Amino acid sequence: MKNRIRYIARGLALFLAVCLFAVAPPTTAFGTTGSDIAGHWAEGIIRGWMDRGVVKGYEDGTFKPEAPVSQKEFMVLIKEIAGESVTLENKAENSRITREEAALVLTKIGGIPEKEGAAGVFKDGKNLSAGGKGAIGGLYAAAIMQGYPDGSFRGSDPMKRGELLAALDKIAQVKEEPDQTTESAFQMTALGDSIAYGSKAEKGFGYTDLFYAGIKERKNLDTADLVNLGKPGRNSSELLRSIRTNKNTIDSLLKADVITISIGGNNLLRPVKGALAEEYQLDVKAAGFERDLTRLLLKKENRDKLKTVIASAVPGMDAGVKQFRKDWPKIIGLVRELAPEAEIYVMTVYNPLTEADPYFKTVNKRIQNLNKVFLDGAQSYQVVDTYSAFDQYLGNEPLTNFNMMTGSFDIHPTKKGYEEIYQGHMEKIREEK
Repeated sequence: MKNRIRYIARGLALFLAVCLFAVAPPTTAFGTTGSDIAGHWAEGIIRGWMDRGVVKGYEDGTFKPEAPVSQKEFMVLIKEIAGESVTLENKAENSRITREEAALVLTKIGGIPEKEGAAGVFKDGKNLSAGGKGAIGGLYAAAIMQGYPDGSFRGSDPMKRGELLAALDKIAQVKEEPDQTTESAFQMTALGDSIAYGSKAEKGFGYTDLFYAGIKERKNLDTADLVNLGKPGRNSSELLRSIRTNKNTIDSLLKADVITISIGGNNLLRPVKGALAEEYQLDVKAAGFERDLTRLLLKKENRDKLKTVIASAVPGMDAGVKQFRKDWPKIIGLVRELAPEAEIYVMTVYNPLTEADPYFKTVNKRIQNLNKVFLDGAQSYQVVDTYSAFDQYLGNEPLTNFNMMTGSFDIHPTKKGYEEIYQGHMEKIREEK
């Protein structure tokens, strides 16, 4: 369990009702008509404050949204909002304030809880100071300050006028409420692809749903939340991008007590689908791709081509494994930074083929190469070895919907397959105990 703190903006309405940089000379005011903001990303925010008469501009009619903010200008704002003087050491009045310095102050005036782990989403997060990480992570988690399109935060860069007004605007939108802390429900977060999502499973019978119910029972939880962020078709690079940039993903990881991850299969499956689409003249992006492929594979002459088709996909599968090797350390590193105390369960990729399939060895080699990445980095998470569980399964019920005899190219688990994945997760919990 952990405390969830609501964000509170203290004194903002009073401060913004005055006028930004009102004590500064007119030539350094914060915008007049804003003749230079058309098309700027913060145009709507800037014009909104102008229309309300809060923001005024330069005598020449410009706003200069990309100009840096000086310490003197910034501190005027802080004194008005916080009712106290806040200074930055070793900074002259006219020196530029950096984005990291601004974040430290904005966190204080907004009452924003620090989230050091969230700063890990930025590729230059390690360059931030210890205090800066907490402030920047908190503002990022609250969607008040963001990074740049290349994934960096650039804490040492000057804070720009448009950026500052946008941050203050977001803080001002936070609804003022009595300061309070509340104990949250236990939360499980599922990340990954269609297996995490529960594709082709009956409602409530995907492994994520089963694992969630099992955890609730085992931990004797009266209340618990499940956030399933699995997305069909997602590969490792897309999951990494979501963890870095998606507010919902970041927020869910910050709150997670248990995290389960299923990823990697599409790094291999996409090249195969591409080769199949080319061979059989199908649209891989079409909603009926699997249905149309299944119909074609009902014919033996089409199935006989599969070995050659799969062989043509080998370079793409090898590239997928190579990309996964790059992505996975970053994925798990960010997850661990955002949720340092969470229990993390990662499942290996299973092979839906049987040894009787002529292209089994070709596909199996790439799956094992991918799974080795999971196993080699398992110091900070639990590996649920679904590959071995499926490989060693002796039951009569099929574990996947894949069946060349019936022309089915659907690699998703059956109900029994999802149960096996769930049991593998619960076994890891029992091992921990």
